[in-house]
Amino acid sequence: MNHWTGSPGSSTGWPVSRTPNRQIAAAQVVEQRFDEMLELLALGANDGAHHKDWVLDQIARLILGPAYERWAAENGWDNVTDNAIAP
Repeated sequence: MNHWTGSPGSSTGWPVSRTPNRQIAAAQVVEQRFDEMLELLALGANDGAHHKDWVLDQIARLILGPAYERWAAENGWDNVTDNAIAP
């Protein structure tokens, strides 16, 4: 998305992209989610498939965000989450 701003010393407007700021913000979100996923993976080392199911479910939620519910319904993920227990 562009907005118009004058260039230095000029009365005419030039399009200026705000994309770099959005890219930085998006990269920060990705980095935060990546860190959260790594923390969750460490929890998956606990014994028991029910704990591993919970970890996988939490990672799927981080990756998919708002699209998680639709994805879970379409892929039969309910069977996994029914048995999931937080470590």
